[in-house]
Amino acid sequence: MAEEKVVLTAKTAAVLEVLKDTGAWMFAEDIAATDAVLFGKGGRSVNPILTNLVKKGFVEKQEATRQVVNKEGVSVERPYKQYHVTDLGSELEYSIKAEKAEKAE
Repeated sequence: MAEEKVVLTAKTAAVLEVLKDTGAWMFAEDIAATDAVLFGKGGRSVNPILTNLVKKGFVEKQEATRQVVNKEGVSVERPYKQYHVTDLGSELEYSIKAEKAEKAE
């Protein structure tokens, strides 16, 4: 019996492809930086997508730290999550969900 293809949104597919292409552990902000237009809100655009991909087993996460500049302008180390595509995610065959048609004027 043939498996059904998974249907992903364009943004979800883009996140998965970035992780597949790099093969590296990445922070949400770095994923978002690959397409500033698609992910206009930076890491906030990508985090819910990553959470969904982790729940489905296509991506795994780990705790990591990163140097950031705080409000006072001081460089500090902060904890963040890093994400990496799993074997399941690497082998995933999917189709892109059709976008809703715009209303005619």
